[in-house]
Amino acid sequence: MQRFANWPDLLVEYIGARESHPFSWGKGKQDCCSFANGGVIAITGVDLMADIPNYASSDEADEILKTPLAELLDARLPRCSIGLAQRGDIGLAELGGLDTLVIVEGETLVGPGKRRLARLPRHMMTIAWTV
Repeated sequence: MQRFANWPDLLVEYIGARESHPFSWGKGKQDCCSFANGGVIAITGVDLMADIPNYASSDEADEILKTPLAELLDARLPRCSIGLAQRGDIGLAELGGLDTLVIVEGETLVGPGKRRLARLPRHMMTIAWTV
């Protein structure tokens, strides 16, 4: 997977455009899978969820995905060491007691929160994947 030459600017634009969106289930919306996938699309043009049907709730997402988030990402991206994860890579962190996909911003991780994007310290990342 190749990042666009101007990927840092594209990542900043994507995150900025999603900043004040509340959590919402569905492809292209503001759940963790869609948010992380949107970041990948923004910097590479590759849709990691192209083969996944749309969903509108937690139950529908669980039914469609039928696999833990880590396995879903392992099938699509190579894992990397947490310490080597770079800006724009995807991570897994616990947020509100649930595994959540996040985008590595640098020293922070960003992902959907209830009312807007949430930022977490990098040490909360448990798995990382290279984009």
